[in-house]
Formats: sequence, structure tokens, C-alpha cells
Amino acid sequence: LSSGKKIHGYVIRNEIELTVFTGTALIDLYGKTGCLRNAVNVFDQMVVKEVCTWNAMITTLASNGREMEALDMFEKMKMTGQHPNEVTFVAVLTACARGKFVELGLKLFQSMRREFGIVAIMEHYGCVVDLLGRAGLLKEATDFIRSMPFEPDGSVLGALFGACKIHGAIELGTVVG
Repeated sequence: LSSGKKIHGYVIRNEIELTVFTGTALIDLYGKTGCLRNAVNVFDQMVVKEVCTWNAMITTLASNGREMEALDMFEKMKMTGQHPNEVTFVAVLTACARGKFVELGLKLFQSMRREFGIVAIMEHYGCVVDLLGRAGLLKEATDFIRSMPFEPDGSVLGALFGACKIHGAIELGTVVG
């Protein structure tokens, strides 16, 4: 964080325009270290924003307890004409899981292919299992895993296992383990 702030300070002192690369890296740095205000300031100062910039900001909001703001940012992103990608959907599905927005999360998951032509990968499926699991919908999460077009990996099963732990589903947790 200290080194990142020094670099950011250098950019400001030398009146260097925040490029997509530098700005996105700073948003990511500030987001991962919990400096939400700094991340938002960098985002707002950027003149040019690419999908990676939006993804970094959505992820930052989602991982810092601002799930609804992350989803609002996703809507703003679409309104600017940016096309969401695989990373965008990991971020918005994570926001839905953390905010327990089950219906919206499932709707977004379905929209990936239908509206944006994005084929869901293991990480997206893991996000949906996390979404259902956090909401206590363990049967639905289990059924969702069974419906996947490929075998679940450790991250998907780990999401279900974590939900079993949270909700005291010892039998299912044993099976998953």
C-alpha cells in the first residue's frame, strides 16, 4: 500500500494523466487494501475507462461491503456502452452472493450467454453455488452443481462446504467433504 501510494503521489505531482493501465492498477490496489475512498477517487479522475477499469471498481465495491453500489456500477458500465466480460460477471455474481441477492444473481447468470454471449466457466458456477449457499439454499446449490456441464472443482465444492458449515448442515457437509 505504501509503495502504491508513493507511485500515485508521483503521478499526481508530475501531472501525469492516469492511463487505463495505471488507473486500473491503483483501483485494484486500493480496493484490495480496503481504501475504498481512494479507489473511487481514482476511478472518478480517469478520463478513459476500459472494461478492466470497470471490473476493478465493481470488484472493489463488492469486496468492501458495497454490494448494491457494485451492481449499480455494473448498470452504469452498460449504459456507457462497455461490454461486460467473464471477469465482470465474476464480480457482479460475487456482489450478489455477498448481498444475498439470489433472484438477481440467478438472473444475471442466465443473462451471461443470452444477452452477452459469454459461456459460463467454473468460476461463475462457483459464484452461483456461493450465492445459493450463503442464502441457505443448500438443496438448490446441490441441484445446481448436479446440473453443471462439467465436474465441479474444489472451489465449487468448497463454496458448498462453506455454506454447510455456516448453516449447520453436517450430513451434507460430510458428503461434500
